[in-house]
Amino acid sequence: MSKFALLLSLFLNILVLEASATPFRRLVNFEWEVIEGATSYEIELKQSKAEGGKTFKFKTKEAVWNGRLTPGNYMMRLRALDYRSVPGDWSADSEFNVGLEPAVLKSPAANAKIDTKENSTADLNFEWAPVGGADKYHFELTSEDGKTKIEQDVTEPKLKLSVPVAANYTWKVTSSSNEGINSEAAAVGQISVLGKAVEAPKVAKPESDFVRELKWNKPDNATGFDVVLFKYDGPTKKWQKYRSEEHTSELQSH
Repeated sequence: MSKFALLLSLFLNILVLEASATPFRRLVNFEWEVIEGATSYEIELKQSKAEGGKTFKFKTKEAVWNGRLTPGNYMMRLRALDYRSVPGDWSADSEFNVGLEPAVLKSPAANAKIDTKENSTADLNFEWAPVGGADKYHFELTSEDGKTKIEQDVTEPKLKLSVPVAANYTWKVTSSSNEGINSEAAAVGQISVLGKAVEAPKVAKPESDFVRELKWNKPDNATGFDVVLFKYDGPTKKWQKYRSEEHTSELQSH
């Protein structure tokens, strides 16, 4: 191997090691009122002791600062400097948090209507994009009728669940780190899980030509029936709607 190739290999290895060791950072923006006579500003940021207790100092010529910080709790103060670079007094400390970014839900798609051929439960795969700096995720699934509620903590950005069909659901994902830093907001999605189509009821043959009562069977999972009766009109030789009932629970019609 040539010296150049060897050096290139070592350089790439160093890059990989540094990339894997670099903590996740979020872009943070600060803006404050311009101080009269100030030509620059000095910003001091202090991490909480639980996260290392490091102190960072930055200078800027504008009354605004943009930078990347690891998620955690911080204290911030600033002071102005005049044209002689003489600083004024420090401001009072202000506490702020840099949270994790909200998760981006991937599957199922938003407001998806999921068809299944199941009568009771169906297996669903939930997936979201990994969140930088997150060590675990809290998943929550709630049905619209309140009968189903599932909560689970996972370390991977995905989860497979068996859920009751014929229901509308809301699912949420929040991320957190081992240091107790949480995402700023929960990612929320809504889906509908459809069950196997209900079979058409079978109408029983009337006992005589003088029909006074119609009967039919109740297919599995049926909770109601829409009934429409048509009467044959001799003069026009057409069937005309005679009577209708919606969402009746009766298994017969008089």
